[in-house]
Amino acid sequence: MAEGAAAGQSRFCHTLIALLASIFCLTPRVGHPLGMRNGGSIDNASIYVKLVRIRTNGVFMDKRLFFLLNMAQKRVFSHVNSESEALLDVSVTQLGALMLIGAMPGATQKDVSKVLGLSKASASGLIDRVVAKGLVKKSVSETDNRAVSLHLTNMGKTKAADAKPHLAKLNSALTEGFSDAEIDTVLRFLNTMINRF
Repeated sequence: MAEGAAAGQSRFCHTLIALLASIFCLTPRVGHPLGMRNGGSIDNASIYVKLVRIRTNGVFMDKRLFFLLNMAQKRVFSHVNSESEALLDVSVTQLGALMLIGAMPGATQKDVSKVLGLSKASASGLIDRVVAKGLVKKSVSETDNRAVSLHLTNMGKTKAADAKPHLAKLNSALTEGFSDAEIDTVLRFLNTMINRF
């Protein structure tokens, strides 16, 4: 009796999922029809992911903003970091420091920490690494003897200049397929998030 009830419940769930799949035009997972695992139990995680998506111009769009922001940041950072290390022999964070110091000659560790969103300890370690690579030099600040100002070495300036075409290519890849109006909306959203939190 219990087995019959369980089987009936399973058929009902399967039918319901199939109905939802047809409504939302969901694509079943390969090897797991309509999100069903081996043995017939429901793959709740798979169903949840499918049902939080909307279909826009034939493309499934996930609506979980926090998840999307987190995943986008991780994937873009990982890709750019790999490219930066392979092409320029510096991490993307080190490159960020070079670009900052190049734009702000005499920048301090506090500036690096604030602009790059790093803790004091992380900023200190970052500066030590780019100094050790011969890309940045330290000197006593002209306005505060207790502070250290940072400047790019000739090698650092060359490295920063070499990075610009790669950064331009990255920006093109990020905006490809989107209109200027769409990018303006994305930029407004991201800047709002940064200022809001």
